[in-house]
Amino acid sequence: MIVKVTVTFGEIMDAPLIGSWDEFCEAYGFDPWCVNEGGDPDHEVEITVSQALRWGLLGKGEVNA
Repeated sequence: MIVKVTVTFGEIMDAPLIGSWDEFCEAYGFDPWCVNEGGDPDHEVEITVSQALRWGLLGKGEVNA
């Protein structure tokens, strides 16, 4: 079972790790300019826990594995 984390485009774009948005777009097939071209920054997507940790969207203390 793969645990997913629900986040928004805006949260990924504002993530502490530089390049998180580009990594996300490449991994999930989104155009990096989609929000700039009128996409909703509040659009929700699911990412893996490991991606959320890598990009700084979750702290290690927030994950009980």
